[in-house]
Amino acid sequence: MARSPLSSAASVACALLSVALSACVGEDVNQNYQSQSATLTIHVTTPPGVSTELVLTGPNKYAQTIDAGSVILDGLTPGAYSLTVPPIVIPTSLVDTVWADDAAAGTFTLSASQAITKEVAYEARLGTGSLWLSQFGDARSLGSWPVASLMDGLNPAAPAQMLTSYAAQAGLALDGHGSIWLLANDLQTSSFVVFGASQLVNGQSQPTPRLLQSGGRLDAFCLDADGGIFGASQTEKSLDYWSPATVASGNLLAPDITLQGASGALDAPIGLALDATGSLWVVSAGTANASGSLARFEPRQLAASGYYLPTVQISVDAPGPLAFDAKGNLWIISGGNSLLEYEVAQLGGTHAEAPALALALDADATAHALAFDAIGDLWISLKHAVDNSSALVMLTPGQLVKTAAPTAFVALQTQSGRGGASLLLVDPTPAVLPLAGAPK
Repeated sequence: MARSPLSSAASVACALLSVALSACVGEDVNQNYQSQSATLTIHVTTPPGVSTELVLTGPNKYAQTIDAGSVILDGLTPGAYSLTVPPIVIPTSLVDTVWADDAAAGTFTLSASQAITKEVAYEARLGTGSLWLSQFGDARSLGSWPVASLMDGLNPAAPAQMLTSYAAQAGLALDGHGSIWLLANDLQTSSFVVFGASQLVNGQSQPTPRLLQSGGRLDAFCLDADGGIFGASQTEKSLDYWSPATVASGNLLAPDITLQGASGALDAPIGLALDATGSLWVVSAGTANASGSLARFEPRQLAASGYYLPTVQISVDAPGPLAFDAKGNLWIISGGNSLLEYEVAQLGGTHAEAPALALALDADATAHALAFDAIGDLWISLKHAVDNSSALVMLTPGQLVKTAAPTAFVALQTQSGRGGASLLLVDPTPAVLPLAGAPK
């Protein structure tokens, strides 16, 4: 029996596959034969205009390919069967929509005396279509790889699209309109290189970006939900904010708000991220006299220029990139290859907390960027010290709950000697991730 369509907005992206298993029991010779076999009825519904092929395998090397529609399989031998439900990938100009039901695939037992009903619901995975990597072998380049091809293990050598900035990239972000923002540094000057959503088309080469020059050098930045920009400078030991109106004007030579931070919170900023409450989290690499830290500035401190003490400051050994997950938990790299998790409850305090979880990554690698996709996978860009190669790896949600070292899925890897720090972006940014608006 097929499951009724979902009532939420996601129902438009659902396909139902109903598998009905029934065993027939009788008393005469024919019925006795039937009592030793089973009947499998399969109903397949796919997205409009899209076909699929399921594979059913079972005892005695049984194998059957099943297309969309309905099929009745009689006389099946009782035993263990395995149903393979491949994802359906619908390519688009920017994002591949992936329809899948991982829970339905797998092994089940078909017996002569048991009736089994198995349902599979295809649901569209939105926001997991493309990954962008900057500085992946070239400090000025930005490449896009469709996630569907990465997860199929194809490990494509060439990206679907390449974008180029005029200088080395130090930051990467996506705004609410689907435009990609690159922070490009040239000596003591920083500029934002902006590629509009209409320019992000597979195969389109060398689109002309919009350039916005700042008044100095920035080492990290992030965008808020309203289109404003936070930028941090190690040279000035300050945090600047450009309002949405200023950004729209194209003149970033003077920020609207400038913050100075106490306790070394802005001495060596290398990463910024907003949480769902509007607080800004700053990762500082530390100095010769101070260890690295993770500091929080609250919305009231971001609304006007001034000198502020962080409302919370957590000591982190050799901190690296950070990212929030869909629950609001904060993840950060420590020591190059240790992944730490701070839960939401820990982030609201006023003192340092021990991380809720610590996962050991590849001991030979240093992580340079983190990004969550819409289904909770964590993507990490790594650089290997031994052969100077770079890699893009992925950890599933199930791997982010254990203290043992997880085995990451390797999606991309450069050749030896061609490594480089890699920035990472999931396109589009999952809507479930926390992102606050401009300071009020």
